[in-house]
Amino acid sequence: MIFGLTVFASIIWHKKKYAYPKYSKVLFSLFILTAIISLVIGSAKGKEYLYVNISDLITYYLGFILFFYIGYQSIENAGDLYKIVLILFIFGLMTAAGHIFSITTGINLEMMRGQEMVSASRDLSEGNWRYGGFFGNVNSMSAFYVMLIPGGLVLLFNEVRLSIRVISVIAILLMIISTFIGASRGALLFIALNIILSLFFLKINLKQILIGIGFIIALVFGAELVIGNYLQEFFDRAIDEITRKGTESPREIIWFYTFKIIRDYPLGVGLTWHDYSPILMKYGNIFWANPHSMYLQMLVQTGYLGFVSFLLLVVQAISFIIRAYKKTRNSIEKNAFAFVFLFITGFLLMGITEPIFTNQYKLNYIFGIILGISLSFSKRILDLNQNQINTTFGENFNETIVQNG
Repeated sequence: MIFGLTVFASIIWHKKKYAYPKYSKVLFSLFILTAIISLVIGSAKGKEYLYVNISDLITYYLGFILFFYIGYQSIENAGDLYKIVLILFIFGLMTAAGHIFSITTGINLEMMRGQEMVSASRDLSEGNWRYGGFFGNVNSMSAFYVMLIPGGLVLLFNEVRLSIRVISVIAILLMIISTFIGASRGALLFIALNIILSLFFLKINLKQILIGIGFIIALVFGAELVIGNYLQEFFDRAIDEITRKGTESPREIIWFYTFKIIRDYPLGVGLTWHDYSPILMKYGNIFWANPHSMYLQMLVQTGYLGFVSFLLLVVQAISFIIRAYKKTRNSIEKNAFAFVFLFITGFLLMGITEPIFTNQYKLNYIFGIILGISLSFSKRILDLNQNQINTTFGENFNETIVQNG
């Protein structure tokens, strides 16, 4: 948050301002207004509720808007956008490598933040063996992979530089292994669905088919080598965890009662788990900190209007990305647009089963930046294209008048 405020101050100081698309400001205003209304509802129960509601409003909702603003105003050319894409992807590689390192060595890299910052339940012993690495929470880490792996395929098939392709193969392999060890069934499913979406952006020809076959062979061989020699124990545990969890997940029960809460509280119940959990207990006699879904959690926290305004903001960004992707002929821009599109759809897919907007501020801020960057740059491309059309039309019109004069 301090970093975000610093960049925000820099943008204001340098007087950088790029116009927003139509209706964006209205949607953002509605989104924040509904969050504030929910804050008032949640805070009415006492002073202690006021403090935690204000904290979550600043951390998640205002934080999201701050980083969206930073992304929207900070990127001006395709080169910078592509650098952001590559940095994100390399960070995904490092995250997966860190998780695998933690699992195989028992050294929890999260301890670098300090012992007091790490939950006691997230050591790497006994039943908590799935935790570790930079994100700490395995579901948040897996969500990050859902956003990155399909975009990695775009880099692998569409990028001309061999170094990027090699990095893509290594990163995808490590992220898939890390996801499987994490035993997140939802992440594995959503990675598959997002990969299907990525097929629309891949340059498919004979050369790419051969690259794809080579990639699959390398992936299978690499996975067998790594798992067989170093991770077989954790691989077996992951299979047991995935098959065992199927009958033990409380999500369906939580969702059932959450829908009832949403029906009875159309403006939201408050912005924190302190507001949600007691009401869930009253409805279903079950304790849970969140609805285990970003969409249900946003409905619970901001009501119908806040939920719709957020979705419309995301849909607007996706619409601009697709239109700009079709208009541009620049391969770097096309690859960058494909990557950020798949990053956004990965976030939306993982949101079905995980409350990643308000349960993990790291993903919230990264998503805000990417959403802002992609909307801003796609709008610039479309505006430039429209200006060129207008200029060409004007020149042709003037030439016609001269000829007929």
